[in-house]
Amino acid sequence: MPSGGASGSAPQRRARLRRFFLDARSLLVVIVLKWVVLFIAAFPQLSLVPTRWLTGVEDLITLVFVVEAVVEVRHVGGPG
Repeated sequence: MPSGGASGSAPQRRARLRRFFLDARSLLVVIVLKWVVLFIAAFPQLSLVPTRWLTGVEDLITLVFVVEAVVEVRHVGGPG
């Protein structure tokens, strides 16, 4: 039995993650999610979610954008 389990081997997982970060549709979903989080955070008195959770989600989404930028630069190449 392969040690990769049901989710596949490490190279397959890396390839899937690379496709996710290079796919415009998946990043559009992340952008819309960030917009929703920022909108909810703008009205804390109406929010059912604690502000620190929203801040954590926003930070996580920002990290996704940074990773996306690194993956894109490695895949396409830097400027120049």
